[in-house]
Amino acid sequence: MTTKILLTLAITLCGMVSAQNVRVTGAPGATLEDIAGTPTLVTIILKGSGAQDPNLKILELHDTHLSVEKPAGGRAAYIYDMIQEVLVQDGKIDQVPFELSNSRALSDKDQSILDNTIFRLRDIFDASHANQDIRIRAAYLLTITEDESVGGYLPDLLEKSTDDRTRYTVALAMHLAGMFNNDNLVTSWLNNDNRQIRIGAIRLAGLTNVRSAIPALMRLVSQRAAEISAPAAMALARLESREVIPELLSMIEDQNSSKADAAVFGLIRLGGEEITEQMKIKIRGADTIEKYRMALVLYELGDPLGRKLLSQIFREVPTIAAQAALVLAKDGDERASQFLRTRLGRREDRNLKNLFFRAQNAAALIEGGDPAQISTLQELLREENTFLRNQVCALITALGQRKHITIVQKVIESNNVVDALNGCAVVIALTHPDFHERWLEARGM
Repeated sequence: MTTKILLTLAITLCGMVSAQNVRVTGAPGATLEDIAGTPTLVTIILKGSGAQDPNLKILELHDTHLSVEKPAGGRAAYIYDMIQEVLVQDGKIDQVPFELSNSRALSDKDQSILDNTIFRLRDIFDASHANQDIRIRAAYLLTITEDESVGGYLPDLLEKSTDDRTRYTVALAMHLAGMFNNDNLVTSWLNNDNRQIRIGAIRLAGLTNVRSAIPALMRLVSQRAAEISAPAAMALARLESREVIPELLSMIEDQNSSKADAAVFGLIRLGGEEITEQMKIKIRGADTIEKYRMALVLYELGDPLGRKLLSQIFREVPTIAAQAALVLAKDGDERASQFLRTRLGRREDRNLKNLFFRAQNAAALIEGGDPAQISTLQELLREENTFLRNQVCALITALGQRKHITIVQKVIESNNVVDALNGCAVVIALTHPDFHERWLEARGM
């Protein structure tokens, strides 16, 4: 019986499988209610397998499960119906209250959502033997929560797989989980026969700070193919290699948007007076879209000219006014914010382009101080397009506000496994700050 069925059955039976039904041994007359919230060490023994998890502290009792603090810190959850017994290790209950060692201490409601997310991830991991990509994604999200159900799955797969695509997927997953450190593997992939592996290695070199890759990346950034040169430029910027600045100054004027966007990222990331001055020189003869990109660099680097030029573009250039409005509204610009609100109130065809822009509008307004727009993102999560729902989850994650985990609960419960994983990733990111930072970096935000 899967975890999902157990949860449904527990709710259907209106609490018949509850804390009162769990057998407590080792301390005569003790109940889970007596133990919860105290520093009493217990061992949880599971039904069927008889597996024992020792040295746990019971934190909270919920309708269908209990939450514990693990020996090394971090939290885990156990469904009552899976517990054979709870053994009080020292034969008595310590009544002295204690504080959580987990610095991410959550409210009861948020902890319940996180616990349900972990249950769903376990279900996905256990059921996805035939889909390795899904299994890898579930595994790294569970690893972030310090859940032990995946064991050494990712490191073992990285070591034993003979398929470079699989190994790259695992390496990126392990990086997101904060557990990848293999510079030699990354640099070897830069010369891989498979083009997609080379592109992945370029990206991974920047994300994992492989400084030994800088010479190779400097050769790659000058290639004509944008799929190679753009990620190489971003990787070099992440590695703080200022040698790439001349290339970035050229790329920002490129007709290829991927190259130009990578240059914007790199110039903002590297910053400095040299770049600010170069932007002010180049912007004089730039065309409209080049001027917008250069203004964006100045704006993000805190130069007053950047805001002035973006505001001018917003007012005078209808073709890119919406792009400028998204940037300005995030910073609370009232005219830009009103432009986006008006656009949200307009009836438009519900095609993917319009719906995605609607999501971007709402996210920009929320970031600029209009929390009511979260209802727009919630509405868009109900759209039928899987790609759109994925992008909405990404926008919610990028906002970085923990209170928003409540709106993805239905997504987590979805029968669509990709949707469920996207929802789970939102919850994990918004409750684990270190992962949230790595996620933002991997998205180029």
